[in-house]
Amino acid sequence: LHELNLSIGCILTAVPLCLSLHPDLQSKAAELNRTLSRKDGTPDKSLSKMKEEIQAMLAEMRKRQLGGMKSIAEEEEDLAEKLYQKVKRMFGDPHQSTEDLKAEIKEKLSDHEGKLQEAQDLLHAAQGKMRQSGSLAEQNKANLTVLQVQHN
Repeated sequence: LHELNLSIGCILTAVPLCLSLHPDLQSKAAELNRTLSRKDGTPDKSLSKMKEEIQAMLAEMRKRQLGGMKSIAEEEEDLAEKLYQKVKRMFGDPHQSTEDLKAEIKEKLSDHEGKLQEAQDLLHAAQGKMRQSGSLAEQNKANLTVLQVQHN
């Protein structure tokens, strides 16, 4: 009887979900609950009769719930996968392409900035050499003038 009560307790925890979907199971569960809740603790029916009813209830639940729910769940899973693939195709793939282009542009900009910095460094060096050569040219002109004066 104790084992039966434990089995019935497990069933009774699963039954509310099924009962919300199938009202005829609700009446069977209510009858089972009335049997188990007698004040003196003695069952109204024989254990074998109760076991048969429990087996019938479980068979009914399996037949009605699991088969239908499984196919519905599989159908929903299939639809969800199709929706995911569509969203991925519409947004994910173009987003990835955009991210790839963005990375390529950043790389090219970085390369361009490096080349621009090199060009600016060369320009500054050239300007410095021009100033230096201008200063040397002025010195050479002054020296040439001094030499011409001395030579005359």
